[in-house]
Amino acid sequence: MIVTITDDGQYFVPEEKKETFLEKLSKINLQLIEMLEYEHTKEGDFKKLYIKLFQTVRQNGIRLSKTPLRVSDLVLPPENLSLKDLRKIFAETISF
Repeated sequence: MIVTITDDGQYFVPEEKKETFLEKLSKINLQLIEMLEYEHTKEGDFKKLYIKLFQTVRQNGIRLSKTPLRVSDLVLPPENLSLKDLRKIFAETISF
């Protein structure tokens, strides 16, 4: 499985780690969505969990060279986005 982190690079997640990796990402993703929907979420609390998403990719994946660029199974946004930025992106794509 190939995961791309925008503005960072690509990571290969070996088949034997894929199921556990996807379970971890799914759990984090659901928590992030809840935080995006909750209007009183604090930026610091959100950022801690958001960073955990990228740490999970880096801990389970093997960084690939920048060339050749491979087709990704999953593309994550840049790590430096704020809660406000992500709310705007998701508001354009998902109706809360």
